[in-house]
Amino acid sequence: MLRLRQARSTGLASCMDTVFHCTRRQNPEKNVLQNQHTMARHAHSSQGKFDEGFTRIYIGRMLVVIAIIAILAALLLSAVGQVKSRVQAVCCLNNLQHWGNATHLYALDNDGFLPPDGWANPHSTPNRKDETNSWYVLLPKAIGLPSYFEMPWRSNSTIDLGHSIWICPSNTRRSNGTELFHYCLNECVDGTGATNIG
Repeated sequence: MLRLRQARSTGLASCMDTVFHCTRRQNPEKNVLQNQHTMARHAHSSQGKFDEGFTRIYIGRMLVVIAIIAILAALLLSAVGQVKSRVQAVCCLNNLQHWGNATHLYALDNDGFLPPDGWANPHSTPNRKDETNSWYVLLPKAIGLPSYFEMPWRSNSTIDLGHSIWICPSNTRRSNGTELFHYCLNECVDGTGATNIG
């Protein structure tokens, strides 16, 4: 009886083992698909974590690059502003040198006297002696330049000032409709000013 049971048990186990192995042998594709599905699920999970980490690193690097570009742009703008100011200062000094040369030439031709300061607010068309006999007419003539009255921008604020010894590049003033002066002769040094002594 015991042997019969053992035999039956052994036979049943053997049969189950055979059925199990047969089942695995009969459905190898199913097992492969299950394995592939499991691997794909793990790969997708790993890929998601990788993408998230990569995105964070990428964004961090981009922020650093943007910050560096902003700092460099600020430094560049500051340097450009300083260079522009220096160029304007050099141009202004050059204009003053031309006016100094014109004054020196005039004084040489007029026994050392400076030109009269003239009328402070000249008309659009000169009709007074102190307008035509003034530094802004006599000094340009001394160095071969047109007089103040021949300048189109003196009575028109919309005309481009251009580059000339009349215009200081850093001065933003424009014509008030009748006149425009960026440089003036001091009335107290030419011997004709109202406040002169002697």
